Amino acid sequence: MQLVLCNMISKVIKFISSMQFMTMLLASFAIVIGFATFIENDFGRSSAKALIYNAWWFELILILLCYNLVNNIIRYKLFRLEKISVLTFHIAFIVILLGAGVTRYISFEGMMHIREGEATNQFISDDTFLQIHINDKKHQLNYDKKMFLSAISNNRFSLKLDFKDYDIKVSYLDFLPNVKDSLFVNSNDGLPTLHLVVPGDNGMQSEYLFDKQKRNIKGEYFTYNSFSEGSINIRRKDGNIFCVSPYDVEAMSMNTRETIKFDSFSEFILERRTLYSLNGVNFVLKDVFEKAEVKKISSSKILNDGSQDALLVNFTVNGNSKEVELLGGKGYEGGKEFFALDSLNFRVSYGSKYYTVPFFIKLRDFQLERYPGSMSPSSYAAEVTVLDNNMETPYRIFMNNVLQYNGYRFFQSSYDEDEKGTILSVNYDWWGTYISYLGYFLLMLGMVLVLFSKNTRFHNISEKLKKLSKKALLLFSIFFFNSSLYAEDVISRKHIKKFDKLVVQDQLGRLKPVNTLSSEFLRKIFGKTEYRELSSSQVVLGMMHNPIKWSKDSLIKVSHNELRKLLGSDNFKSKYIRLAFNDFFDDNNNYILLDLAKKAHAKQPAKRSEYDKDIIKVDERVNICFAIF
Repeated sequence: MQLVLCNMISKVIKFISSMQFMTMLLASFAIVIGFATFIENDFGRSSAKALIYNAWWFELILILLCYNLVNNIIRYKLFRLEKISVLTFHIAFIVILLGAGVTRYISFEGMMHIREGEATNQFISDDTFLQIHINDKKHQLNYDKKMFLSAISNNRFSLKLDFKDYDIKVSYLDFLPNVKDSLFVNSNDGLPTLHLVVPGDNGMQSEYLFDKQKRNIKGEYFTYNSFSEGSINIRRKDGNIFCVSPYDVEAMSMNTRETIKFDSFSEFILERRTLYSLNGVNFVLKDVFEKAEVKKISSSKILNDGSQDALLVNFTVNGNSKEVELLGGKGYEGGKEFFALDSLNFRVSYGSKYYTVPFFIKLRDFQLERYPGSMSPSSYAAEVTVLDNNMETPYRIFMNNVLQYNGYRFFQSSYDEDEKGTILSVNYDWWGTYISYLGYFLLMLGMVLVLFSKNTRFHNISEKLKKLSKKALLLFSIFFFNSSLYAEDVISRKHIKKFDKLVVQDQLGRLKPVNTLSSEFLRKIFGKTEYRELSSSQVVLGMMHNPIKWSKDSLIKVSHNELRKLLGSDNFKSKYIRLAFNDFFDDNNNYILLDLAKKAHAKQPAKRSEYDKDIIKVDERVNICFAIF
């Protein structure tokens, strides 16, 4: 029996060490990564992490890849000078995988929000946690579990907590992303309910008041069939809805615009389609239900930062159980639920949590730059000061300028709509970053060694190509000169040659040839380095020389279908279309993307949809054209 078992183990090890299995792993890795990209696009980054990136089987693929790389080094005896390039590649991939493992298990990241003139040493985590606090009035237990939940993955978990002699279990029941309240009328478990409508942040919002309930609505307490002194008391009697308020009330009929006033503490009948105003609070009685209840339902399977999700869990202590609904989500602290179970007190929450860094970041000034003659943001930066004990270090954080301090990295991420605050992306991954950098360095070194090593496939192929080089050069020359015959020289090539010799300074202060800058412009606007066989410099000079003509040419690349529809195009079959500069302005010469671009730029990068991203890209292309004109 032992011999059979040993043979089986030997066969398994031989199989997982084979090149066939290595090929299978690489193919599986490529397929999974491609699948994860689609999931991230359709259901959000958190869903991709929950379903794939943080799954045990994905980590197993990476571990087996690392094992095979080490095995190949030993199996093929790569520790030889003639195999130095192959050895370097193998070690590079191993180091990169190790760096990824360190990042996975040690690092953490999140968002830090700072207003001008203020300082903070806290940031909200990028990951979500189930946080549990237990006490028996003498001792306590704090427990945090990192959660990777989504609407399309298997979220089940079960925990057993060790606290004194108590048998404590926590088990998963359900997860609902993007929850919202929905009213179910004539429900068997329903109660008599009033449906009130009050002004909200995004227009009118519904509020529900249940039988025997007292709740705070817009800063005032309302009751229904449960009198409370100092509250706005509403009751039902003989089929009518009566109200008594501690404040004077003004009522305006929405049908006739007639206004009636009621004195404080006088009872009056609440009518539908009537606006009631008292002590700064406005409300309308929309409906009355005999039986109704509010349930939370999932409005979308896409996980977005800042959206409210619901995690339903079951707590069991010594056989006594309680179901708990936890509301929270990524990017903010969830609401805390307090309850007692079998002589133990619980405080439970779901959502992101705050990390504390060992120093403070103070925002001195937030700066937003716009494209010339436009309201569209071109770049933004934060002037900050690092406060560490008695040391004060000034720093400027902007797009390509990262603040690195004590192992923490701070990136400029977003900003407040009033432009008085910044949102910094925070990353703590010192070891993972430098291990990965070492792997990338070894990868580049391997590429260099391949060029000089004679015992590689690259060297053999290059020798064969040398024999064909003369024929290839002849074919290329014929193609080049034939294509240039048909080029329409809007501005003569002789003049362009002189123009291309100029050295200019770009927005970041770098010196570069003007043809490099014009090539960057055309690639950004058009997506290619040539337009109708004209060079990028010919196009840019032509735009500067004759803006009226070029503003009618279809130069600007647009991808998203919603954006095409907004701009009046009915072409939804192609991957992208190109529109003229004039197409982005209405009949009154108003810029169509102005408000959309503002909103898209104000969002955190992680919260931007594909539509937002394309608006930002297209807005930048339009503004580059505007600057050239």
